Amino acid sequence: DLKNINKFQYKLVIFDRIGKINLKFIKKIKREKKKIICIDDNYKFKSNCDLSINPLIFKKSIIRNNHYSGFKYNILPSNLEKLKIKKIKKIKKIFIFFGGYDSKKLTSKIESYLKNYDHEYEIYLFKTQSNKLNYKKNFYKLMNSCDIVICAGGLTMFDAINLRKIVIATDQYLHQKTNIKKLQRLRIVKYFNENSLNNLISIIKNLEKDNQIEKIIERVEKFNKLQRWKFILRKIKKLCI
Repeated sequence: DLKNINKFQYKLVIFDRIGKINLKFIKKIKREKKKIICIDDNYKFKSNCDLSINPLIFKKSIIRNNHYSGFKYNILPSNLEKLKIKKIKKIKKIFIFFGGYDSKKLTSKIESYLKNYDHEYEIYLFKTQSNKLNYKKNFYKLMNSCDIVICAGGLTMFDAINLRKIVIATDQYLHQKTNIKKLQRLRIVKYFNENSLNNLISIIKNLEKDNQIEKIIERVEKFNKLQRWKFILRKIKKLCI
């Protein structure tokens, strides 16, 4: 990795991956007088980086010198989109995406299941490998136009929350399940797994009872007010100088 990195002229290197950064590796880069940002590393040596951010992989929220962990430090692509937030009154349009790598093949399973309900809802199923349903260029605009997002528990889930959507999420990986459960305790997302896939429409219909949509959106808005992504961007910009 270091040989490949050193092929380029750079002042700053960013490691954005779930893994464990090696202390020797950090020291070698530091000897070159380069700066390091580490995102979602789960090893103790991340504190040796110039900036360490853990918005997705963390046991508890931490603010310590150059290290920040917690959902509030998530840098989301949807933050860079200038979108007018849609007010949700009733669930009519459903956005579905299970990430760049759908390890559980949920896309095909949910597509088969929802064929029986396409007369009730306007369904946008984003398929990574599909030419017919390729909405990549307008991904966030399309998400923003919908009322509810069914997705995996990665960045898409947080983008949907950022856009004030009703979210029903499932896990593709262990850390996603952990994060969904944390958000579920805050009552801002609903959880489903493969075994409860056939109950999705029941979950959606129940959301429209007893002003649940309005209550969830209120909690989502409170959650979004705590976000500090601009603070993290300022930290990154300082390291680039």
